[in-house]
Amino acid sequence: MLKKSNKFNYLAVSILFLGFTHFSQGNVLEGDCSVQLQCPDNSIVSCEGTNASCFTGSDYVSCNGQVTQCETDGGPEPCTAPPVLDIVENIPAFYPPMHPFGRYSLAGMAGPNYVWSVNYGQILGDNTGGAVVIKSASIGWFTITVTASSTVPGCNKTTTFSENFYVEADPRLPN
Repeated sequence: MLKKSNKFNYLAVSILFLGFTHFSQGNVLEGDCSVQLQCPDNSIVSCEGTNASCFTGSDYVSCNGQVTQCETDGGPEPCTAPPVLDIVENIPAFYPPMHPFGRYSLAGMAGPNYVWSVNYGQILGDNTGGAVVIKSASIGWFTITVTASSTVPGCNKTTTFSENFYVEADPRLPN
């Protein structure tokens, strides 16, 4: 797991561009390129590409948007899209809507930032995090969509997933 810190001391950054090695940081190279960064624990993070855009940051390297991050506990954390998770119906939504409303959460939530939306109904309160409360609009199907974004600095990969749920008449009410 990535441990955030602003106290990185990097020994050297090596950029190889068409056979020329340049020790620097923050340069963007285009074409056939390779970048390499020595992390505080002496591990090396690197990437290369053909017809690429290569870049080194203070604690990461990037080739064509593929980011590899130094990690303070010994290894790089790759820039990967968050996994698709199951959306769990903890309390079903009924119509007409009333307390406790529909409650939905993510199974196996771990790490990314989550933003929720619903196509037919209303999210009550915050639409970020690992769970939401939904007020139904009517009897019938609705879709909950979640967009998860990576928490790795410099990594802007996202994953969007959704599930359909059915709203029934509230069984607590008389016919």
